[in-house]
Order: sequence, then structure tokens, then C-alpha cells
Amino acid sequence: MANKIEILPRERYAEIEEVYECEFDSVLPVENEGIILAELSESGEILSFMLIEIVYRVGLIHRVAEKAGNMRGMIRAAINLMPENSSVFVIASEPKYENLCQKLKMERQTGAIYRRDF
Repeated sequence: MANKIEILPRERYAEIEEVYECEFDSVLPVENEGIILAELSESGEILSFMLIEIVYRVGLIHRVAEKAGNMRGMIRAAINLMPENSSVFVIASEPKYENLCQKLKMERQTGAIYRRDF
């Protein structure tokens, strides 16, 4: 019989906590931050695991120019209102948004972004 992959119940997080903290220099996600997928042997031993994070991304922005304030204030509020220990991402589609993100001390990420809708 093949190994199976499933969402690891929170009751089993203690089994991977030490490895997780040593390998990733991070703590396991709390509820609503993400889930852990685990590969389990036939006997239920955890063979491998992967974190799937819940990610906040700034999406579409609409602005009535003559009435609205500036976007810096809007994005700063989004950053300040996020739950503790979470991240917010911006896909800067224009140079002005790149400049804004830099002014807000957001870190430029490396690599490509991929998306799949379900």
C-alpha cells in the first residue's frame, strides 16, 4: 500500500514542532495562518510535510481620484490591520507601485509568482 498524504491534524503538530523550528527557524502556524500537508506511512509515521500558508495579497484597487486620499495611506492601513505574524503581498504591475512598496519598506521578493484558481 502506498503512503498517503493528508492534512495533518493540529493534535499531531507536536510531532513535527522541533524539526520545523530547527529547519525553518520559525514556529508552526496557528489556526487560520495555514495548514500542514503530511505524507504518512502505512503505520501513520510522518515521513514528510509541507506548509501551505494563507496569504494576503493586495488585489484590485479602485480610486475616485477627486475624492480619494493617496494609495500610500491605503496600503499602510492594510499592513497595519493585518493579523499578527502574517504577511501582505503586492504584485507591483507598474513602476509607481514598485516605488510605493519600497517607500513602505516592503521587501522585494525573488522568484516567479504562479497562480492557480480553484
